[in-house]
Amino acid sequence: MNVVNFGSLNLDHVYAVDHFCRAGETIHTKSYTQNAGGKGLNQSIAVSRSGQKVHHAGLLGPEGTRLAELLSGSGVDLRYLKHTDVPQGHAVIQVQPDGQNCIFLYGGSNQAVTPQEIDQINILNASILAMHRALDQLQVRPEAIIVDGNRFKPYRDLPHTTIVKGDGKYLSIAAASILAKTYRDDEMIRLAQEYPDYDWQHNMGYPTRKHREAIRQHGIPPYHRRTFNLLGSEELTIPFDS
Repeated sequence: MNVVNFGSLNLDHVYAVDHFCRAGETIHTKSYTQNAGGKGLNQSIAVSRSGQKVHHAGLLGPEGTRLAELLSGSGVDLRYLKHTDVPQGHAVIQVQPDGQNCIFLYGGSNQAVTPQEIDQINILNASILAMHRALDQLQVRPEAIIVDGNRFKPYRDLPHTTIVKGDGKYLSIAAASILAKTYRDDEMIRLAQEYPDYDWQHNMGYPTRKHREAIRQHGIPPYHRRTFNLLGSEELTIPFDS
């Protein structure tokens, strides 16, 4: 039997502490270890070791080489594992002497959708895929899903409701909208440090005149969608990166 497992890949940073760090406090740790983690990784390895053929599907960030080596070494097929420049998902775990733990989880590459995926499946399907990947990262299982808009695809067996202009009707959607925009702004500022010519720290990815002029002069970096009309009404004649 062939199994395809869609799941998270994390680097776990584990700190042994006398007590959980409190607000405003700096503490020394007794030890530090870095482990491979993520429910998806653990599931793929466990199923592979049981004798089944497993294909792991997911996104691997720049720091995730060790995770890929562990999967491959356990007999997991990696043909559906894609690479992204988004930082690898990871967890910061504090462990007390009594075994109690406190975990900070960063989804990173596990909940990202790459420009290549957007070009392959279009922006609507990519948006829904990103929602599904974000839901995969929840530590608490929701009872239902509400979506801002009129399109969604079922997620497992959870009921969902689409709400047009939902950010003006429900506080939870409004709050999520604010978090999404601030996260997007922070990400654009981070990417602008890598590609400063495109003024992303100011235009936040929107096709301003300055942004399009930079595309004319410098070409298309990896983060642009190839299927979007990058130069507006003008014909796109600039070369693509190899």
